[in-house]
Amino acid sequence: MFNYDGGRFSRDCGFQEPSKTVPERLTELLKANPGITTKVFEDLATDYQLGRDRARRFLAEGALAKKIQREPGSKNSKRHYLVEADGESQ
Repeated sequence: MFNYDGGRFSRDCGFQEPSKTVPERLTELLKANPGITTKVFEDLATDYQLGRDRARRFLAEGALAKKIQREPGSKNSKRHYLVEADGESQ
């Protein structure tokens, strides 16, 4: 990043956090919304420009890998919970 001050440009070499990957951001989204339904999770992912299909695939693959716990919800929906490292869901 460059700054302009008094007729001179200077480079800001300050620390920048590395950007997070889509799966990391989806994991944070699920962690912040335990018990979320598939539809609402997909809508949130779309709002954050992470992609509906990516969100759907993330939930499906996470459930198969037993990293995401699925429970039945109302009207044939599924509720999702992130499984912690010790096997407990949040």
